[in-house]
Amino acid sequence: MVKNFFLILAVLRSIPAFIVFLTLQEKQAVIEDMQRFGENESLWSLHKLLLRSKLFRRIFLTRVSFESRIKQKILRIFYKPSEDFTIDVVSKKMGGGFLVSHGNSTIVYAQSIGKNFLVHQNVTVGRGKKIDGNDVPIIGDNVFIGTGAIVIGGIHIGNNAKIGAGAVVNKDVPDYCTVVGNPMRIIYKKEMKDDGTVN
Repeated sequence: MVKNFFLILAVLRSIPAFIVFLTLQEKQAVIEDMQRFGENESLWSLHKLLLRSKLFRRIFLTRVSFESRIKQKILRIFYKPSEDFTIDVVSKKMGGGFLVSHGNSTIVYAQSIGKNFLVHQNVTVGRGKKIDGNDVPIIGDNVFIGTGAIVIGGIHIGNNAKIGAGAVVNKDVPDYCTVVGNPMRIIYKKEMKDDGTVN
């Protein structure tokens, strides 16, 4: 009886989040985030993730803030996000499937972020040398950034790029490349065939 009472009470806490989610323009992106966190697209899954994952809360609240700062501030009353993990996307373009593994002391400050971005702990993505009027990175689709990496400046991180743990990246990374080290060096690059497939 007591357990059921607290379960109902917890669901009531999520009602504002459900309403925002159902009216969100970024709803599909949130669903893709939920799937990357190992859940399905149901309201129950959203409720569970908001209850147990401060990292998911940060991603969800960032998406809400793109459309309404007021809604984001209301939801923060019910669900406090992780303070160890920060996201700021200048263009407000952030693809679905954003996943944070751990996330302690991670800052992501980018111009835009593509789909299926995966970032680990102690990572800094942020401001550096200005290139073409932009001083923060543009991140493509399916990008992985390993523990302790630093990615700075108005650079482009190509689609399907992998940035190894501890790498310092201040230059463009082409599509399908793996980058390691300080200074950065490309250790692996897939080649594109004439028909557009990857070798």
